[in-house]
Amino acid sequence: MTEKRRKVERVRTSIPVEWGVTRDYQRHGKLVSLSTKGCLLQTEHVEPLYGKTLHLRFPLPDDEWMTLQGRVIYYLREVGFAVEFDEIPDAEHYLLARLVEDYHNGDPYKSQDELPLRVAALLSDAPAPIFKEQRKQTRAKVSININWGMTPDCEYSGDKVTSLSLTGCFIQTERKLEEGMDVYIRLWEMPGGKGVFKGTVRYQLQLSPKHLPIGIGLEFHPLSPEDTTSLQDVLNFYGESPPT
Repeated sequence: MTEKRRKVERVRTSIPVEWGVTRDYQRHGKLVSLSTKGCLLQTEHVEPLYGKTLHLRFPLPDDEWMTLQGRVIYYLREVGFAVEFDEIPDAEHYLLARLVEDYHNGDPYKSQDELPLRVAALLSDAPAPIFKEQRKQTRAKVSININWGMTPDCEYSGDKVTSLSLTGCFIQTERKLEEGMDVYIRLWEMPGGKGVFKGTVRYQLQLSPKHLPIGIGLEFHPLSPEDTTSLQDVLNFYGESPPT
């Protein structure tokens, strides 16, 4: 992800999307974060497709269709893919920028009575948006299966992150560690050894010496702007539903 891409503002969305590794668009999902440079695609497809090109299409509020393609830059287990768009022609870029801007004034798909029938039909089975303003919620309850360990190879498996923020996380594990130890955690699958965060154990949660540990509180070492942006997308995904 380039420095220019990180500065592009993104919005939280809930847009049904058809996608695939070809233009047959055989799979379905939802765009839950969107900018003019990329998106976070929620899908039940579990194969890590990082580095692959995906083809996406979704309805716009005015009954037009947007077709895009991009490269998977990471895969988040039990969530989906982060996609960085390929170069977008000017006309499509304008429509995408307008859609992003419309989200600043509210959900442009929200008033289904005023939407074209085809768009309303696609939205009718879509769950409500699952976000809340993250500045009001510094930590999110999550359930992410992870690999982690004492080296960047992340040799341990079978444990989960159950709480996550931009500064740290809680790992549910019965392994005993000492305060001040440095560990590595793979939060998502990504080529080139990326997606691995380094942190320091701040505490071990254990009811008593007779009981097995419950888990550890981890404080992340300083993150790159790229990792911060990706982690914010994950926090947005796991945010609680807004009040109805």
